Amino acid sequence: MAKQYPKKLKERAVRLLLETRGRYKYESAAIRDPEGSAQLKALKKEVAELKRANEILKLLRLSSQPSWTGHTRS
Repeated sequence: MAKQYPKKLKERAVRLLLETRGRYKYESAAIRDPEGSAQLKALKKEVAELKRANEILKLLRLSSQPSWTGHTRS
């Protein structure tokens, strides 16, 4: 089964593809481009930071939910 991506992510990907399409003869050339590589590295770092932030938020949400005994965690 294909992985489902959020609509906004798909729209952004298509927009970025259309914006950069004319710069390179082949898509693989974009990966080897120093500017493209720097952008890719920055985006990967941002994704990692956002994933970490999401994990923290999940833990905070779980810790603030009442337990099955009806008591909140302190």
